[in-house]
Amino acid sequence: MLSKSSVSRLFFCISIALILASCQPKEDNGALASFDQTLQHSSRVLKESNKLAYEAIRRKHIHQYAASKAALYVSSSEKVLVLSEKMYTAIDSLKSNLKNKEPRHERCLAKFGDTLYRQVVTYCRNVLQVFDTAGFSNNPAWKTYLMKEKEKRIDKYSTLFHISMKGEATDSIPLGWYKSFLFENEEFRTLVMLSKLQLDVLTVASELLSHCYEANSMIEESFTYYSVIATMNTSCVKAGQTIEVIAGLGKFSADASPKVMINGVVHDIAIDGSAVYKFKAEGKPGKYTLPVSISFVKADSSIHTLNRTLEYIIAD
Repeated sequence: MLSKSSVSRLFFCISIALILASCQPKEDNGALASFDQTLQHSSRVLKESNKLAYEAIRRKHIHQYAASKAALYVSSSEKVLVLSEKMYTAIDSLKSNLKNKEPRHERCLAKFGDTLYRQVVTYCRNVLQVFDTAGFSNNPAWKTYLMKEKEKRIDKYSTLFHISMKGEATDSIPLGWYKSFLFENEEFRTLVMLSKLQLDVLTVASELLSHCYEANSMIEESFTYYSVIATMNTSCVKAGQTIEVIAGLGKFSADASPKVMINGVVHDIAIDGSAVYKFKAEGKPGKYTLPVSISFVKADSSIHTLNRTLEYIIAD
């Protein structure tokens, strides 16, 4: 996979070249053709990098245990790879059609542009399925994270491709949208912009594959925390009395959808999977008990419950 810094440097150079190309008063076919070759080379490198990224995700899954959730990201990454290849090929077909279509008048370009717009919007919507929350119904914290990440990408892709992610792909095609990519009687300039669009498509795929790779690790440890668990058999003693201390390492997790009931009341779960209950000790002096019950979903989807009784003393 290409590192984020490598991708950033690549696009900085491409952006500068695009700016310089757009400032040319007349079409310099030689320079534009050369730049188009550079863009196509960058796309080939990124395509190979995306394939390697998918293989890394797939191999990572093979070596994981209890990886039912990880399998979702293997499937998602495969879809991203296939969709990006399909979109890339569609733009290649458009290039061929434009080369063979004479004349390339405005009405013809507008028709091609409308089709391209729908394809780009559909592509963005489909690849964003990697943020679907259906497979994580037992993990509300992870679902919230995925929804926020999806919203970020919707805003980012809307800006990158100058599209609207609202409504249907066929609705509200911006007037003149195609003019950002298709130019009347300027074949080389058109090819450059379409090659840039192909590179953007592959970059989106690269970013989402990186997300799948990282998430494939995070879901096994997502929102799982280790903490010291220490309890005393009593919190109130007189001089000379013995106190018993039990200590250990506790693992808090929201992944198993824990349901914590303390003193007969279900309490809210924090992001780390724990629940806090505070109360005033009221009553006559003496020993009291406090029942604690925790239910959670096991790997086989069955619900298991653990019970414990805490004790405390109200002193004279």
